[in-house]
Amino acid sequence: MKLSIVIPAYNEELRIIPTLERLRMDIIGNNSDIEVLVGDDGSEDGTVMILNEFVRNNAWCRLIKGPKNRGKGAILRDLVAESKGDIVLYTDADLPVDPLNFNQLIDPISLGKAHLVQVSRWLDESPKVANVPGYRNLISQIFRVVTLKMKPRGITDTQCGCKAIKGLLARELFPKLIIDGYAFDVELLIDIKANNYSIIEIPLQVQYVEGSSVKPIHATITMIRDLFKIKFKVLFTRERKN
Repeated sequence: MKLSIVIPAYNEELRIIPTLERLRMDIIGNNSDIEVLVGDDGSEDGTVMILNEFVRNNAWCRLIKGPKNRGKGAILRDLVAESKGDIVLYTDADLPVDPLNFNQLIDPISLGKAHLVQVSRWLDESPKVANVPGYRNLISQIFRVVTLKMKPRGITDTQCGCKAIKGLLARELFPKLIIDGYAFDVELLIDIKANNYSIIEIPLQVQYVEGSSVKPIHATITMIRDLFKIKFKVLFTRERKN
């Protein structure tokens, strides 16, 4: 079984190499069945320069460069299109979930128990997110309320940056996603459920790492706007089926 780990990156010159080194140390080693694809979303710092140097010396890692800064959803579409894995695992550049726990996302898919497995911060058993600043927690809670009636029934978390999905399914669905920004997760989960594929959520420790390039107010406004786009897409799809 081949695993593709895909990582979107925007202005991540300080965090991306420690993340890749952690992946190499904890799960890659000499395993030729794991590939890592890092997608640069038009970074304005030294992200591309340090990644170019890193990939020259690490054949298991590839850099995919977007044409400009388009958004997390857009660069993830590029990454999934380039992936070769039987399973595609997406993680944020700050590695919010310990890679030693990745098997808990991968195993249910390889055993045929789910098509998508994601970490949830909001299950009753979920540990409290470590080191998260108060303003980030507030934004997260606001977004939870906003998505309450849109997200698929039974899903507690849409935005945690650690998901695994069956590779063939990812390469089928991702090109159909229309959201370029952070709300792409909501659209993906809605599409998964609409096509009668299964989702499992698991309660793993999530840790916030300083250095995010996210602009909280702008991101919140953009996500709310994109939720309206998703709503129109859902309504249009229903009308076509009827």
